Amino acid sequence: MDFVRVGAVLVHARRDGNRSAPTLVMSNTLGADLRLWERVVAYLEERCFVIRYDQRGHGLSDLGAGGASLDDLTDDLAGLLDQLDTGPSTICGLGLGGLTALMLSQRRPELVSGLCLLGTVEDRAASVDAQAKLRRSRSEGLDGIADDVMRTWFAEPFRDQRADEVRGWRMMLTRTPRAAYDVGLHALAGARVDDAVAAVRVPTLCMLGSAEPGARRRQAHSLVRNIGGVSVEEIAGAAHLSPVSHPGPIAAALLALLDACRQR
Repeated sequence: MDFVRVGAVLVHARRDGNRSAPTLVMSNTLGADLRLWERVVAYLEERCFVIRYDQRGHGLSDLGAGGASLDDLTDDLAGLLDQLDTGPSTICGLGLGGLTALMLSQRRPELVSGLCLLGTVEDRAASVDAQAKLRRSRSEGLDGIADDVMRTWFAEPFRDQRADEVRGWRMMLTRTPRAAYDVGLHALAGARVDDAVAAVRVPTLCMLGSAEPGARRRQAHSLVRNIGGVSVEEIAGAAHLSPVSHPGPIAAALLALLDACRQR
């Protein structure tokens, strides 16, 4: 466990795996923390060095003072990697973490050797969704929206067969500080990544659960339209929290991406 000060924010991170292997950095989605990657890391730790961290206000990371934009979240990640002296790394992000990874590749390209965008949609769609969630969370609180979020995080078979586990993830969401959730929503609402998408020049993997809503699947395809030679791979039966429900396919795809990065 590491606590790394990046400006005024104390960032919580974990380092696992083979320190002599390529570095893979994982960034979490809104409402979850670095524990969502646990099962993926179990597949990878012998073949790569994995760094996971908690976005602002999530897990054990500071929230910081006031609000934060996507640029601020990107600065948090860049500062963490500078402090840990990672050099070029493959960055994997889920949802908000994917947009953070994209922005890092544009603003600090020397830190990025490859990108994996999981469950990541175009910024306009992310903005509309974030604004709707912000209105609901303000009126109903996180507990009021939690059941709907679980339906987006996990497909119905997983929810039915592993109800206790889903309840645990629901508790993670509802125990996220409301201010931290709002910071993430504001960052999504203000996200503008068109230039970052157009600037991608590294091997890139885009994956989305097949059980994500049709609109989100279309938005994921729209996101990568300007990344040359990249398509969206669907994870059969997965919803948004695919690293929890379907870690094997994600780990296999990440190993292939790391190989592609090494061969450049």
